[in-house]
Amino acid sequence: VDRLLESDIVKGFKPLIDMSKLGKHWYILMFKLKYIDEETKRKFVESMKTMRETFFIVSGVGNFGMQAEFFVDNYANFREVLNKIFPTENSEVVKEYTELKVIKEHKCFFFPVEINEEQTELNVWFKTKINKRKMSHNMELNNYV
Repeated sequence: VDRLLESDIVKGFKPLIDMSKLGKHWYILMFKLKYIDEETKRKFVESMKTMRETFFIVSGVGNFGMQAEFFVDNYANFREVLNKIFPTENSEVVKEYTELKVIKEHKCFFFPVEINEEQTELNVWFKTKINKRKMSHNMELNNYV
């Protein structure tokens, strides 16, 4: 793992936790944002980061400008989260949102940035990375012989 991190093949980690076994429910909010300045957006993100239920926030999700994930005790607790995010009927930041409840996460995978148009399958990317690593390792061994 250390070599993968050092060679920049692995950029980071995300735990795959079955929160239902801890009595938590997983909800995702997908936001379509209004045209706002960066400072307003930053304050909006910071307000969500202060909530203990917030697990993950990311910008630039497809047709949605932002996605936030929350672990809550029940749906009533999720409604409380929504009331914190939207203290009034009309949000100054969010144009519209969609809420999703995640029942089960089957696989967690972050797509690598280096995939090009010739590579249509992720296994091609993995094989290429592994082969490059093997070639590099073999070259290092040959230098010592």
